[in-house]
Amino acid sequence: MAVKVVQVEDKSSLYRIYQECELLKTLDHPNIVKYYGCTKDEAKNEASIFMELMPHSLISMMETIGPMNEIIIRKHIVYILKALNYLHKHDKRIIHGDLKAANVLFDGF
Repeated sequence: MAVKVVQVEDKSSLYRIYQECELLKTLDHPNIVKYYGCTKDEAKNEASIFMELMPHSLISMMETIGPMNEIIIRKHIVYILKALNYLHKHDKRIIHGDLKAANVLFDGF
């Protein structure tokens, strides 16, 4: 399990994170990291988000094996597009605001 601790400036930002957690628990797709739960500490303006552990990212994969060939790139693009398609169909208001190689995660390669 991975724990992401998010510290914010104010309670309204903490509330938005908690709303996002409520949305995360409705998602179920093989290409989206599993969500396990969330706690919030209003005294510290802090939330802890518990998710499936994915120890590798696309960045770490490229650093380990070097440039990827077109077949591997296509495979990963299909996985990303399937996840984004699921999110959009699940709720049209969902936007992944930070799609980058460091946020494309794997449990192994």
